[in-house]
Amino acid sequence: MQHPLRLIETEDTEGKPVIIITNDFELSAEELSDIYRYRWQIELFFKWIKQHFCVKHFYGLSQQAVENQLLIALITYCLMMLLKIKTGYEGHY
Repeated sequence: MQHPLRLIETEDTEGKPVIIITNDFELSAEELSDIYRYRWQIELFFKWIKQHFCVKHFYGLSQQAVENQLLIALITYCLMMLLKIKTGYEGHY
């Protein structure tokens, strides 16, 4: 590696050690740790979407197309949950 790197040791929300390697020397270790935590929350959010919304790929790549597809999936999911509650269905859809 030709460029200098910075090693940051922090803990996740469960207290487990996390090591971050970065080339950003301007942000503090706390700021970089927070960015990592926020990024992980975004990853978990998209994992949940893929598991529950049946969104395997996006049909459009523009911001508006992605937002529309996610909103349609969210509305469909909520309607399915309301229908499940109203009918008393206990199985998996």
